[in-house]
Amino acid sequence: MDSTPEPIEEWKKQQEKLLKEKDQKAEEKNKKSLEEAKAALDAFFVEYNAKSVEKKKKNRVEQEAYISKRDAPHPGKAWEAINDLVDLTTKGQKSTSDVGRMRT
Repeated sequence: MDSTPEPIEEWKKQQEKLLKEKDQKAEEKNKKSLEEAKAALDAFFVEYNAKSVEKKKKNRVEQEAYISKRDAPHPGKAWEAINDLVDLTTKGQKSTSDVGRMRT
């Protein structure tokens, strides 16, 4: 009495077929996801490289302008030349609230 009932055999075959279909769909979905990811990555690097080239060009132009300004002869006092090269503007203060009323 090794044989299993016919309905159980039929159910096992159906389950096996169903699992094969699910595996196939999952594999197709994974392949599609990988292809989309590769395309997105390629697009990212194309954009990144284009931005990098533009940034390098801009930096070279700014560097040459700075060097020409730095090396140009400055009439007058040396401190005036230094003052032109140094950025004395304040960069964003952390606290802009009025603290004058706080006394000890």
